[in-house]
Amino acid sequence: DFRDSKLGAYTRTFTGMKSDINTGKFSWQTFLSHTDQVQKVDNIPAKGISGYYYLSGRPVVEGSDMVVIETRDRKRPEHILERKRKTRGTDYVMDYDIGGILFKSAIPSYDSDLNPVFIIVSYETTGTGKKYYIAGTRAAGNLFPWLKAGFTAVREEQEIKDKTIIGADITLTFPGRTTIKAEWAQTESLFETGGIFTGEKDSGWLVELDSKPSDNIILSAYYRNIGDYFGN
Repeated sequence: DFRDSKLGAYTRTFTGMKSDINTGKFSWQTFLSHTDQVQKVDNIPAKGISGYYYLSGRPVVEGSDMVVIETRDRKRPEHILERKRKTRGTDYVMDYDIGGILFKSAIPSYDSDLNPVFIIVSYETTGTGKKYYIAGTRAAGNLFPWLKAGFTAVREEQEIKDKTIIGADITLTFPGRTTIKAEWAQTESLFETGGIFTGEKDSGWLVELDSKPSDNIILSAYYRNIGDYFGN
């Protein structure tokens, strides 16, 4: 559950070993799994109905599903205006055999400002039956009262080409409730180009500024540059 950064974020649900060390000033997480599961993330446009909404992969590993309702800016689709996590059993039911989701209430296609609504489903499905090792680590520390730094590394064994994610991030805190966060990440993963699968390495970086100089003023800005073959 590596969520402290965006470009290097990594979240999976599977059986394995996990360790978590937190001293208050320093934190270190590691995990290791030997599994035949494959992670999928589906972005499904909401249709204004409760379902069924069908996933691209099946069967779904029971209990591995995470469902979020996202409202995105219609002019800047990469900008998420709102995220709402849905709870299995309370907000929706999942048919794991057919990969279908039925919500307890209809999901609108757009909000009141005509911004599109999407159903984001992260889940695990069984692969070919051959097991592979997946391991990762995340370390972060408060180096100074005004500086926090983190590092993430994940490696997934795969049949054709292993997938890797390496990322680093720093957060600077300034007076006036102002923070600047910078991230860099690099991935190496498999892509299909012209019917041929090749391993491609690429990187991305972003800078975000958030400031709240007073209770009535909130300022935010960001810049992001992502390579064509960045694979996270």
